Amino acid sequence: MAKSLRIEYFHNPPAYFSGKKVSGNVILYLSNELSIDSLRIICHGLAFTRKAESKCTGIKKQRLIYNVFTDNEEYFHLNQTLLEKNQNFTNINSSFLDAGVHKFPFEFHLPADCPNSFESKYGSIRYYCKALLEKDDSILLMDKQLFTILNGIDLNISIEAESVNSTSYSTELVHSKEKHHVICRLELPNTKFVPGEMVRCKFHIWHASKKDKPNVTCVQLMQNIVCRGKNPKSNEVKQWEERKLLLQNERMEKMNCKRGTFINCDWDALEIPATIPTVDRKMCNIVQIHYELLFQVSIEKIPYTTAVPITIGLVPMKSRFCFFKSSLKSQRNSCSNIECMKIIEPLISHYNALPVPVVGHQLCCSKVDIRNDHELRHIQAPIYFSPTTLVYLWKLKTVPNLVESTKADSSAGKFFAQWHKVSSMPSMIAEYRLNKKRNQNEQ
Repeated sequence: MAKSLRIEYFHNPPAYFSGKKVSGNVILYLSNELSIDSLRIICHGLAFTRKAESKCTGIKKQRLIYNVFTDNEEYFHLNQTLLEKNQNFTNINSSFLDAGVHKFPFEFHLPADCPNSFESKYGSIRYYCKALLEKDDSILLMDKQLFTILNGIDLNISIEAESVNSTSYSTELVHSKEKHHVICRLELPNTKFVPGEMVRCKFHIWHASKKDKPNVTCVQLMQNIVCRGKNPKSNEVKQWEERKLLLQNERMEKMNCKRGTFINCDWDALEIPATIPTVDRKMCNIVQIHYELLFQVSIEKIPYTTAVPITIGLVPMKSRFCFFKSSLKSQRNSCSNIECMKIIEPLISHYNALPVPVVGHQLCCSKVDIRNDHELRHIQAPIYFSPTTLVYLWKLKTVPNLVESTKADSSAGKFFAQWHKVSSMPSMIAEYRLNKKRNQNEQ
């Protein structure tokens, strides 16, 4: 009688780069000898979306309509037979497996264009291996184990961002709403980061009101998940967005200024969390993941927001290698170091000076059982899975006046930052007044 079937990957955690090989063992535990037809393993990679909507129609809103929008995109479906009943033998004992532990090695070569693994409420990019023990056209045992594919943006070769090699990023917005007039200027070292990197932000705020004072300044790191699905009945295509707050800082400030107020916020403690790298339409057609930094100042409960799109990659720029430290411990032959080196070996072989990152779990939504309906009978225990990603360790001494940050939990996190208030009027105010005067003269 078969007792259990289990898949074990050679990598721990099971993370592999696209274009490489995923390998492991299928372990079968038998308490008695057993006759089987076959033992197969399937390696499958796909992206899928699903969203259900319900609305009431009719004169009295008594009719309930339930619509489901779904779509999928398959990247590979590989099949390998590990053990098969030999039809040439007449001896009935030739198809029997003895009692005990049986190991069957497997290996699959992954395609090179697979997007990074991702799990969310309405859309997922999922990769797994599934072992099937079959007899008489029925499944005796089944095991399903997911693994992570790492295929993020390499900031050294990315051509999507024109300013990837720029030393700074600056933007200026003028907000006019009711009686308030606010000028916001944002300065960032760049717009390309990797998980674990510390970002220094400078946010300059000026408003001309003499009575109303800015009372809240907030900076947020947002993750935008865009999914697409189709209604199978009406063929209606719909796109929806899921926004997730990863980090947030909010600080109250009391000011006693008789004239217009100028605030200079200098943040050093924004740490990019362990999250999936940016996924654009070139990587996946039905699931895209983007990020943006939101800087907000509120005056009399009226928010003024400056949004900056950023890109999170998997490999940092060579010019910033020196800002990171290696995660290898003093005992270089320890189990954790050996497992980490197995995973990142493709990167180390390509970039000799690359600091060794750590492998951490992505910030995902609430846990979801990933078993399909037809798998519930054969896989009794729920399967929860959180994809992993590479997190680089930042050298604290490279960031002056660093304020300790609070790590984000599974839903959101907070960090704290220093404030610096200056009384001098910057050149941006003079430029704004000059441009305003020119526009009035032209009119």
